[in-house]
Amino acid sequence: MVKNFYSTGNVAAAIPTATDGVKSSTDNNDQVQTPAELMPHQGPGDTTTGINPGRKVTQIERQMLLSDIGSETNAKTIRSIADNAIDLFEETDWSTIDYDEIGSMKRCDNIGRMIKVRGTISDLHDPQPRYLKEKDNEDLFDTTQFTLTDRRGESIDSTTIVGQEFHSHLQKLRMAGGPVEVLGTVVPLRIITPRGEIKRFSYKLLPFTVVASEDPVQIIQTGNLEIKTVEGLVDDVKIKPGGITGYIKDQLVRQIGIRGLEDTPELDRCLDFMILQALSDGYQSERSLSLKLHSLVIGSPGVGKKLLTQSAKILNPVYTEGHASKLTIAGISGTSVYKNQGWHSTPGLIPQAHRGVFIVQDFHSVANKRDIMGVLSMVMEDGRVIDSTSARTTHPALTAIHLDMNRQAQLYQKRKSENAPPKQISTVDLGIALNVLTRFDFIAEIPRDVERQMEVALSMQEGVIRSQVSVEEFSMASQARELTALIAYLRTRFAVIEIPEEISSHIIDRQRKLLEMNREKLPGLEILGDFQTRLSNSIVKLIFASARANAHSIATQDDVDTAFHFVRTKLDFLSQIEQFDTPEEWDQTQVTDKVRQRQAKIVYTFGGQEVTVKQVHAELTRDGSTLKEITIRRDLEKVGRNVRWGVFEVPGKPKPPADGEAAAPVSV
Repeated sequence: MVKNFYSTGNVAAAIPTATDGVKSSTDNNDQVQTPAELMPHQGPGDTTTGINPGRKVTQIERQMLLSDIGSETNAKTIRSIADNAIDLFEETDWSTIDYDEIGSMKRCDNIGRMIKVRGTISDLHDPQPRYLKEKDNEDLFDTTQFTLTDRRGESIDSTTIVGQEFHSHLQKLRMAGGPVEVLGTVVPLRIITPRGEIKRFSYKLLPFTVVASEDPVQIIQTGNLEIKTVEGLVDDVKIKPGGITGYIKDQLVRQIGIRGLEDTPELDRCLDFMILQALSDGYQSERSLSLKLHSLVIGSPGVGKKLLTQSAKILNPVYTEGHASKLTIAGISGTSVYKNQGWHSTPGLIPQAHRGVFIVQDFHSVANKRDIMGVLSMVMEDGRVIDSTSARTTHPALTAIHLDMNRQAQLYQKRKSENAPPKQISTVDLGIALNVLTRFDFIAEIPRDVERQMEVALSMQEGVIRSQVSVEEFSMASQARELTALIAYLRTRFAVIEIPEEISSHIIDRQRKLLEMNREKLPGLEILGDFQTRLSNSIVKLIFASARANAHSIATQDDVDTAFHFVRTKLDFLSQIEQFDTPEEWDQTQVTDKVRQRQAKIVYTFGGQEVTVKQVHAELTRDGSTLKEITIRRDLEKVGRNVRWGVFEVPGKPKPPADGEAAAPVSV
């Protein structure tokens, strides 16, 4: 019999979930959920459509198939398939069948073989009348056909399907705009001209079931062997230092060729967030909230923003990218045309990236920011878009948003209104309204560092230099595919995350501290007034993503620490617009920060002393670490005070000498 994951229409249930046997708290609403309108058809018995996808090939369809065969040998095969279609569907263990590409399906040895294929319904014929003569009777039936197109652009037409009910089901799937999964087989049918002449033979797809294909493992067409490999990888790396996130990060650094990360804590933190963003997923019906994470990264040209875009393309199961100078509302949301007595909507770039990420580089170049941000705001909170035509078609868009941009001041080196109030300068400089800015879950600014950028540029010339494929081609390479499959597996395996009551109480206590610290400033603060609900949403979304990164379905204190670490990054940026304080304990994160650890060691070792760069470098490289003196100088500039050329005063008390060791000198 077919495994349970097909009786629920969910291919991911072939992967055992950590929530099996875990009783959910009925008092706790902080769980990942998905509304029916965003997942138009989940499988057999789905009340959204009332269609059981394991459909029976009717006697009428059987006769139509046989009339189109044109070969007695094929007719025997088709009779067998048509007569036993529902049994074939139920008795096939579909979990053992990997996805086919349409181009490879069209072969004679696939006739009658059970096939699983994924694509989009690129065309759906309006119901057409067809007469069928049996003995002395001639009856009229409504029939339809659809065209399935896969990710490579290959297409295949279905066989003739009888009945308005299944046509309505296909119509809903097509209007949703998302990918579908078809289980069926291939049959050869003859194409007949209007004059009754046989024009040619063609392979057709005989569908047993057509369902929405929403799970990440479905989206990237993960095979059974690949799933087992990823399962082993997760078990192996989650117990190692750095865990799963550390492994993904190390692979990205190696594969993309990221340099100088240890000297740029802001870029390092952004890369950590890109991993969590790829792991974000789902919808929470109680809050009417998309659980995708959204990011805004600001920085001068050459600080590494493009590396984050490359990472997003590798990690997410699907992505689309809009060119800043060409963005339009129709292009990102969708358009509709009226034909054949009905509206036909084409999804834009954002709904095309449903369950993935939509990217815009150099967002400062967008001409109509206000209109575009109106669309993005709906996506960031509601997980949907409405197309720009009078049809007002709604498309599901559980899509993460990643924007990078420069400040105008960074582009033109000086502000136009030097005497404007600080708040006015900040918002005008970004070109994004404050109420939209607070919708991003993560906002970070990577500072310009000419010395570091020069060091990175020079290091890129070291060693053997070879040509490399583009990111789009590289994303299909085996190393990148492993990361994509790993993210897809974690999102599918740990789709449902629960936040226990004791963790929820801890979150509330932390948020209260922010209000208590700024109580006297509240009357004059717009951000903290409008921001609290969005802040709560960001924290929950980050906790869910962090739990997946740690391969568990029950959130822990470490996940809360991680969430507040990234939220603080956003608040630190917003506090430049309106002055407010952030609790220090919000940064009690488990995320590794090599720069902070190194700077803390400098303070502990040389506190209360005047030291040279060479002294500190010698101490920190005694264990074989490969640090450059320019890195040490940057650390000393951060934690100490430059008293004269090459000499820094490190704050703190002198480290107590060990037994038998002389006290450290207090000056040089």
